[in-house]
Amino acid sequence: MAPTSALEALVTAGRFRDALQHYQAGAARRAAPSIDDRLLAATAAGHLGEIDLGVMLAAGAYSECSAMADRPGVMRSAHLLGGFAFERGRLADAESHFGEAIRLAESMGDEMQAARTANNLASVAHLAGRTTEALQLYARALTVYRRKNLAAGAAETWHNIALVERELGRLEQATQASEAALMYARKSGDAGLLALVLTGRAESKLARGDLAGADQDLAEARPKAVASGDTPAVAEVDRVSARVALARGQAAESYELALQAWGAAGMQSHALLEAECAAACALSLKALGRESEGHGFFVQAERRLVAMGSVIRAQRLAREWASG
Repeated sequence: MAPTSALEALVTAGRFRDALQHYQAGAARRAAPSIDDRLLAATAAGHLGEIDLGVMLAAGAYSECSAMADRPGVMRSAHLLGGFAFERGRLADAESHFGEAIRLAESMGDEMQAARTANNLASVAHLAGRTTEALQLYARALTVYRRKNLAAGAAETWHNIALVERELGRLEQATQASEAALMYARKSGDAGLLALVLTGRAESKLARGDLAGADQDLAEARPKAVASGDTPAVAEVDRVSARVALARGQAAESYELALQAWGAAGMQSHALLEAECAAACALSLKALGRESEGHGFFVQAERRLVAMGSVIRAQRLAREWASG
């Protein structure tokens, strides 16, 4: 099997650690890995939380493709660079990269790439508080995924819709979106995606006060996140588990889980996840009577959210802190 074919099979199967090791072994034997191989390796690195490596690979591919006027290559690398910028909390850069990718996709009639990028542009809009725009972009992506019967794309998009609905306080709609996401995630066969979706459904259950249901979803999600090698997914499981523990009045356990997630998110340069984990640490410490320590985490989380342009989330955190 050719290197690109082997890499693509590993990435498609969600075997991101194996994919990256396969790429690195091949790169050691070849002077110049192909652009396709570098973009696949960048995709795997992103799923593993190795953002610096992903940026290096995608940026190199972008420069080469731009010099060669390779429009599909520019489109794919711009899409990846947008994702990495989003993870680092650079929303303006993310929107710029995604904007370039979707314009190229539309000009070339690439429906699939346009759908993937619409989904990511929607996440930028959501974080910036433009919820109507976000829901419209998610609907656009879903139209393509449904028509092409692509379970993984539909699962991710429904999961994102659930996040928007939950933040709007529309818990019934959030529940319905979470259930749709789970149905498609199980069909996809992607363990990391299933872990993410189960964690999202657990957070929806937490919002409704169903702590036992949240625990059940998190118990299923954790081994899948660990098995997939998806470090951010494991941190997300810990973060939501911390929120559930705090809701039960188990502040010490909540802080331990939140601190673990915060450390992992920081090591992987996941700005939004790090901010959300810092918020969980702050609330847990306040519940433990360690308000001065908690205030340090609160300030860190609030500043990071504001710097990212997510003023609405920063305001929500301020309300939680005040009422905690």
